[in-house]
Amino acid sequence: MVLNASHPLALRPEVFWEDLKDLEVLALGAGHQCHDLVQSICQGSGARLLYDYEGTSLDMLREMVSTGLGCTFMPGLYVQARVEGDASHVQVDIKPLDRSDSNELALALLQRIAQAPQALRALITGGAEGNPFYMEELVKMLIDDGVIS
Repeated sequence: MVLNASHPLALRPEVFWEDLKDLEVLALGAGHQCHDLVQSICQGSGARLLYDYEGTSLDMLREMVSTGLGCTFMPGLYVQARVEGDASHVQVDIKPLDRSDSNELALALLQRIAQAPQALRALITGGAEGNPFYMEELVKMLIDDGVIS
């Protein structure tokens, strides 16, 4: 997660997924691959995606964060190349989801299935080790392969 250096979460030694509740999050506009991932993170964590302020590029998102408009999630390679070493931004690693939060995110990701079987939720949360990005990609793969419709 990338924050303005003066954001309260930037000053904390550890940030957990539950700390994201009600946090204002910026993302690329709909249609960008990163948008869907950030949207799922917001749905699973209770963060608020700011649809009125969508970026058109990662550089634009970085500039919006620098003004204090919100925080964002960016690919690690971009953060290494453009964010690290910039005094106006702070990269914060979020601690893995606990079991309860992993289950909540799995339910959000599987919302298109009325009665998602427990075995499916266990498959999604089991190998993720609290990593919501892994969970999101696994669900996308299952949808693309026709396992989930």
